[in-house]
Formats: sequence, structure tokens, C-alpha cells
Amino acid sequence: MFTVLVTGATGNQGGGVIQALLSARSNSGIAMNIKALTRNTNSVSAVKLENQGVKLVQGDLFNAAALERALAGCDAAYLVTDFRNPRDLEGEIDQGKNFIAAAEKQGIGHLVFSSVAGCEDPEVSHFHTKYTIESLLRTSRIPLHTVVRPVGFMDLIPPTQGFARSMFLSAMQAVFGDVEQKWIACEDIGKAVAAALVEPDSFGGKVWTVCGDVKTVDGVRESLAKGEGSSIKDWIVWLPRWLVLWSSPFHYREMFLWLEKGVQPGNVEETRKIVPDVMDVARWADKKDESAKKRE
Repeated sequence: MFTVLVTGATGNQGGGVIQALLSARSNSGIAMNIKALTRNTNSVSAVKLENQGVKLVQGDLFNAAALERALAGCDAAYLVTDFRNPRDLEGEIDQGKNFIAAAEKQGIGHLVFSSVAGCEDPEVSHFHTKYTIESLLRTSRIPLHTVVRPVGFMDLIPPTQGFARSMFLSAMQAVFGDVEQKWIACEDIGKAVAAALVEPDSFGGKVWTVCGDVKTVDGVRESLAKGEGSSIKDWIVWLPRWLVLWSSPFHYREMFLWLEKGVQPGNVEETRKIVPDVMDVARWADKKDESAKKRE
């Protein structure tokens, strides 16, 4: 039976991967054992995964012994790292080092890594950290590796109309103006990763930059209103650019200054090669809205 370990399983990206793998297992009849690495196996999100037939494994990316135990018996693995840890960028690089070393030790045949679109550019330090991990993966003894480089997450947009979303869009407008930005749903990141894991002959061993939509802030507002069936777009207020940048933590400020140049790579047509039904913002908003109504 094909066995795969997913890190960050209760987060946006890892959660998207888990759901895509569950769908592949259900729809294609692939015999698959899905393992999820999580710090807290008793959390609500973790228990929900367990109820879906996912095997929970306790551990984190700083615990080498736990990683080796989690990877034991696996054929493939998915890795997502995070600079938001007590040791910042160095800590994220160590997360990658630890996981790659454990994967080598356990003889993992295929590792899929979530990086970020534009990571080659050293101008954004927390992007370039992921490029460092990519380099470690390329020089590792793991036979097959695949890299998925997503653009900005649609899932970071506050889910409903109101103050939070209006301030989010207002801050974006202050920094980016009419410069188009690129967006991808975490669900579609999950589909890309799952495709590489389940069909490595077709999608593995490559670098995939995934993008579902390209929009200005006003374009995002229009798409959200369309997807949610609203006749009213989110309102935005004028915010001074300097205030938005000054109030942003260093790594995010660095990222905003780079993104406002409009140079982040990624296009929808290329993404459709691995995720044929990749969502634009309007379709994502419609699906999100339908899911919210079902929960009510």
C-alpha cells in the first residue's frame, strides 16, 4: 500500500493536501495510507482528520527522532516549512534540513516541497529561505523530488464582508495601487501536491509555480462580490502607504515592497497543466460561501 506523510496537516496548505489525497483515494480507488504529522494529536482539527481515516503522528519539524518515526514505512512525503518560529529564518532552514535528513535515513522515494513563487530572488529573505531548502533537496539522496511554488493565498482574505476584509483590502490598495497581484486557493495547492504524489510519472520531478488568478485590488473586490452573489463590493478606505508599511513586521514589509513591483512569477495556463479546474477568486468565493451556508 502506498503510504505518504503530510506535514502541516492542520494548516492551510497541509490541510489542502490531505483533502486532495483523501479525494484521490476515494475517487480513484488507490490503496493509500495517509499519515499526518501534527504537534497536538488531540486538537479539534487533528481529530477531524482522524475521523476521515487519516493516521495521526505526533511530532514537529525540530524533533529529528519524531520525524524518523513518522517517516518509517512511508513511500513519499510532503513538506511545508514556516519561518514563524522562535528561531526565525534559521529555524525554517533547520526544519528543512531535519526533514530531508530523516527522509534520507528512512529511504523515502519522493518528497514534495511547498516553496513560494519568486523564491530565487534574495530581495525577500523569507522567500529565499525556501530556495535554500530547495537547494538542499536538490543535492539530497532522495531519488525524486518535486517543488510546488504557490503565489499569494486566497485563503488569507477574510471570509466575509465587513470591517476585517475591508481593512485587508484597504491596506493592499495602499501598497499595491493598480498593480495586479497573483492568487491561488490552498485547496488547489493541495491538488497540485496530490497530483505529484499520486502520479509522479506525469507530475513529479518538476518545479510547479501555481496561480489561479491575477487581479488588482478592485478586481478582487469585484470577484468577491460576484462569487458571493452580492450587489455591493467591499468598501475600502484611504490609508497612507507609509503607515501600512511601517506597521507591518519586517518580513512582511520586505515582501510588500517586492510584490508592488508586480514581478512575482506564475500564470494560470501553466497551472492548469497540473490542476485543470484551478479556481479564480470568484469561483473560490462562491465555493467558500456555499460551504459556509451548509454549516449554518
